[in-house]
Amino acid sequence: MTPPPAASHIAQPTPLGAPSRSIGRDLAGMLTAHIVEPGMWARTRFLVDLLMLTLAASAAVFAAPDLHTGPNRLLAAVFPLVAVVTLHARRDRDERLVASVLDTGTAVIGAVSSAAILTMALATVVGAVHPIGLTLRLWLFAIVYAGVARAVLVSVRAQALSNRALAVPTLIVGAGSVGELIVKRISEDPRYGLQPVGFLDADPMPVVTSGARHPAVPILGAESDIAGAVARTGARRVILAFSTQPDHALVDQIRECQQLGVGVSLVPRLFESISERATLDHVGGLPLLSLRPTDPRGWEFAVKHAVDRGVAVLALIAAAPLMAAIALAVRLTSPGPVLFRQRRVGRDGQAFDVLKFRTMYEASAPPMFEPRPGCAPGGAAQHLA
Repeated sequence: MTPPPAASHIAQPTPLGAPSRSIGRDLAGMLTAHIVEPGMWARTRFLVDLLMLTLAASAAVFAAPDLHTGPNRLLAAVFPLVAVVTLHARRDRDERLVASVLDTGTAVIGAVSSAAILTMALATVVGAVHPIGLTLRLWLFAIVYAGVARAVLVSVRAQALSNRALAVPTLIVGAGSVGELIVKRISEDPRYGLQPVGFLDADPMPVVTSGARHPAVPILGAESDIAGAVARTGARRVILAFSTQPDHALVDQIRECQQLGVGVSLVPRLFESISERATLDHVGGLPLLSLRPTDPRGWEFAVKHAVDRGVAVLALIAAAPLMAAIALAVRLTSPGPVLFRQRRVGRDGQAFDVLKFRTMYEASAPPMFEPRPGCAPGGAAQHLA
């Protein structure tokens, strides 16, 4: 007699250690999710910076016996504090949705350099014996220690945020074309670490971009129901897209989100004209976004084009032996020109010619090798392997 499903399920052996591994993964996931929270992440980054800068200062002093003096040790003790305050004085670029190791390295170099200058000024006051040598060692050690630690932190955070299980539940205020575009972008790219859980819009506008609303992101209510939607979905971020509500009502909703401890982001007006070159100014307390036009004839593009051409020349020289071997192989295996020329369209609609090694037989030239039986002339058998 066949046992009931429940009995057969119980009879299946359970792998040893499976519950402990599952509990371990859950605890690790909860710990990682807690660490990548904005507030906790800022504190973690501060402690790591302070620890690495202290280790760097200690290594800079104790690795050189001639620096073991009272003033030098005092400067080495003060330097980590000055450097960490300088590093965290302004909004860190690591707090952006997608942080860059290059931006992090630039911030570390700038902060450590400022701290080194301040340390050198303090060294002249306390009368250190080797202020320049000590400062250079502190600067170099701090850049290496803090830079590597920051790079590791950025990589760990990016890896954690790319995990859908750790993504931040996000509400979208405004269920129009812009709101749907935001949902599409953050759903397709896990690097942002955001998981859309619902729209808030009392009068949803028709979606023009896709023609249909995202099926997994429902409309949860009106814009005024932010508190209720946060409580139901557990959202920890709200993105304000365009809706029919007036601006003063949106300001009240931003304050409500801040009181709830929820992060707020907004899509600015005329966002199509805003690029990464835009700068934020203030005129009498009023924020002013200044747009910097891109000059294709400016010195930045001239330098970039010069670098591109220089790298291309070096790459051609390095690949010349391989390219010569490929050209010889093409010439020996089939008649016709070695290079194939094709017209293509580039930037600003300008046409240009591209050259590549020929990989097919010419229509007018018979192949040097007879095709296998069963293969029609001009078929796949005539393509060079």
